[in-house]
Amino acid sequence: RIQFIKQGKHVSLRQAQLALEPFDDKRLRAVALRLRDLYPARDRLGFERLVSDAFIEQLVSDVQTGFRRNVGVVPRQFLRALVTQMDLVDEADPSNPYDPEDSYEFTAGPMTPQEQEVVSGVAVAAAIDEDLVPEEDVW
Repeated sequence: RIQFIKQGKHVSLRQAQLALEPFDDKRLRAVALRLRDLYPARDRLGFERLVSDAFIEQLVSDVQTGFRRNVGVVPRQFLRALVTQMDLVDEADPSNPYDPEDSYEFTAGPMTPQEQEVVSGVAVAAAIDEDLVPEEDVW
């Protein structure tokens, strides 16, 4: 087990593995807004009009609802949904724009066991084969 040398909220970036703070709705919203700012849209103004703050708020709300308000386990689902919507907006023909507020409805994709537990409220037993020994590829 890796132990982190932590000084308050700070963890060294040179460690082999970083400690990540759990996501909450505030962090999901902040990540979404930052991704929108970084996205290399062809038409920046049109893109930001369609991938609006209101759409991002709705997406965060939909994801929270789909995962029983436990957003700590959903960053992967959330980010996949957001990037797909941004791609659809950017790739659409300007004469027939894709409007995510009118067209999008969040549905969870393939889920990890942890995500399944959150959605169902029932623990999902992970299948463990005691005889299985991981092999290491050597080149």
